[in-house]
Amino acid sequence: MDIDGNESIAASFPANYTNAELGITLSAEQFEPFKTGIYAGSMDEKWNIFVLGDVLFFSRSWTNNCIFKVYIEEQEDLVLLKNVDINNDPAEYRVVDIKASVDHVKWIIQLYLSRQEVVDPKLKLPFIRDTIRKEDPDNECSKIVGSRTVAQVRHIYNALNSSPNDELFTVRGWVKFEANLLSRVDKEALVSIYIANKAKDIAKTLYFDETANELLGSIIIEKIRAE
Repeated sequence: MDIDGNESIAASFPANYTNAELGITLSAEQFEPFKTGIYAGSMDEKWNIFVLGDVLFFSRSWTNNCIFKVYIEEQEDLVLLKNVDINNDPAEYRVVDIKASVDHVKWIIQLYLSRQEVVDPKLKLPFIRDTIRKEDPDNECSKIVGSRTVAQVRHIYNALNSSPNDELFTVRGWVKFEANLLSRVDKEALVSIYIANKAKDIAKTLYFDETANELLGSIIIEKIRAE
């Protein structure tokens, strides 16, 4: 894509948007692919990502709709990804909640990092770090940090275990995880770590208590293949 195409996409960003803090720091080396520009080579690749000025733009590869604008600050050896504008046009992007959209941006960035690197400082917390080392001893997986309340977790997995979703997906680990949530209030926050290895088709989500001192559950969602 040429500069005119990038500028056209950037200019199409709607006036209806929400701004949120992102708070990511990358090395200059890590940021280099984003600065050069990342463009989809097939329909399986869903994003075109490029820099204009001090803004990192994320657009859908098949529609060219601009979904995220990340404001950056380049320092000598670091690049700060400070905050993000989130497209609020329901025809282009469905915002579930701001936290989920921020996690979405982090997930995209993690996918394109030149090496599997920590994006969120929670991955450095001792119990989480040790747990992830057991799950991914060779550091082959991408890792995305999120946060959900107990109520949100219950809603998500109860919905996946109910009709018609239960005919499409198998949720492994929910029975044990649900039992561990019985003594916890709905508004309590949980730390989630999504671990994925695309090459090996492996993905799971680990859930920790808010202090990151206890592993409460491990969820694997498998799609049921039609016979």
